[in-house]
Amino acid sequence: MSEHNGDQDEDKEFTEKTQAELRTEMAEERTRLAAERTLSAWIRTGLAGVGGGLGIIHFLVFENVYHRMLAKIFGQFLILWGGMLFFYGFYDYHRLVKELSPAISTSKIAIIAFMTLSLAFLSIAFFIFSFKF
Repeated sequence: MSEHNGDQDEDKEFTEKTQAELRTEMAEERTRLAAERTLSAWIRTGLAGVGGGLGIIHFLVFENVYHRMLAKIFGQFLILWGGMLFFYGFYDYHRLVKELSPAISTSKIAIIAFMTLSLAFLSIAFFIFSFKF
C-alpha cells in the first residue's frame, strides 16, 4: 500500500511541475504576442505620420510662400518621424523577443525585419522625394 501512495506522490509532483512549465511557456507566448501587438501599433503610428506628411506636402495648398514652406517643413518632419518610429518599433520588438527567448525562429524575425525596414526606407525615399516639390 505504501508503494502505491509513493507512486501517486511522484505523479502528482510530476504533474505540478509540468503545469508550472506550461504556465511559464504560456506566459512567454503572451509576452511575445504583446510585443507583436506593440510593434504593429508603432508601425500603424509611423504609417499615419508618413501618410500625414505626404498629404501635407502634396495636397495642402497655400498662397503665401511662408505658409507653403512651413507646411513643407512640417510634412517632412512627419515623414522622418514616421520613419524613426519604424526603426524604434523594430528595435524594441527585437530586443524584447531576444531577451525573452534567444532560440526564437530567425525566419520570423527576418520577415518582420524586412517589412519594418522596407517601410522605414520607403519613408526615407518619400522624405528625399519631397525636396523636389
